[in-house]
Amino acid sequence: MVPIGITVEGANILTRTLITFAQGALRSHPYLVDEIKAAQDPNEARGLEEFDRALSSHAAYTFANGAGAFLHGITGSMFVPAPEKSFDTANWYRHLGRASRSFAFVADLTITTLGGRLKTRQKISGRLADALSELYILACVLKRFEDDGRLSVDRTFVDLAAMNGLYRFQEAMREAIDNFPVASVRWAMRAAVFPLGARYRPAPDELGQRAVQLVLGSQDVRDRLTRYIYVSHDPDDPTGLLEVALKKAIAAEQAEKKLDRAVRDGLVHRYHGVDWIGEAIERGAVTESEGQQLRDLEALIARVIAVDNFDPAALKPNYRSGSPFSNGSTRSGSNGAGNGNGNGHGRSYEAAAE
Repeated sequence: MVPIGITVEGANILTRTLITFAQGALRSHPYLVDEIKAAQDPNEARGLEEFDRALSSHAAYTFANGAGAFLHGITGSMFVPAPEKSFDTANWYRHLGRASRSFAFVADLTITTLGGRLKTRQKISGRLADALSELYILACVLKRFEDDGRLSVDRTFVDLAAMNGLYRFQEAMREAIDNFPVASVRWAMRAAVFPLGARYRPAPDELGQRAVQLVLGSQDVRDRLTRYIYVSHDPDDPTGLLEVALKKAIAAEQAEKKLDRAVRDGLVHRYHGVDWIGEAIERGAVTESEGQQLRDLEALIARVIAVDNFDPAALKPNYRSGSPFSNGSTRSGSNGAGNGNGNGHGRSYEAAAE
């Protein structure tokens, strides 16, 4: 398992710290490549002219992003343009626009200030990669909402994803700025991006609970959200067992409430080793069919939460099953220290293993 862990986690860390942001930062910048080409132009006069043009555009671009980030920060994204007909999600489009401008400003200053040193500042590039990923995910959420026909039921999921995504974006940006190595640039970033401080908060628990209730309570919502994901309905498949158990739990919800009420009223005794479902049927707390529902659900839940169970004989250590170090006689030396009575080197190997 060690090579697999190294490969997978190594790839994740490498992607986050060096590839997502740092590797494409130069090529994706609107002016840096032009500046480098102009500086390397063998025709000095033409190169100087093109460099001046690119540098002027670069300065204007940086200033516009910084001013825009500051303006939208103090106005709460009120004046950021939003797409037409995005009435119920216009607020998230505005915040996404503000966050994108803030990211562009910080990314631009980071690249131009650190240059090649950015590859050695992997925590900064990793945090900027986190921020960029959150912007991308939020854009995908809004697009999915549009593609699905702007269903009102999906507003809960959009709000949940947007609030948590903007909060994570804020924290990634804040950590990147707070740890930026150049003090003057760090102050400029903080003033532009957080003029009124870090104002985003994660989604409240109530919103998360509403999202969970929608997923658990509506098969249509769950099927629509997972329509491109393989979902098994085979109880012998681990994921299929979860799906079958979920459906049984939803179907038996009313019967469970009746049973719980009977337990609270003292009609049924829910103790270990007692058939409380049978007792509930005898006392009339639930019907025969409801009792069968509860029994089926109980059996499914037991399968879902069951952990792997192994025969102790299958877990016998190697040194207990005929290895060279399992007894003293097989490890005896010329001085007779390794004898079979447990006083030799062989016994010490076994003791160390134990």
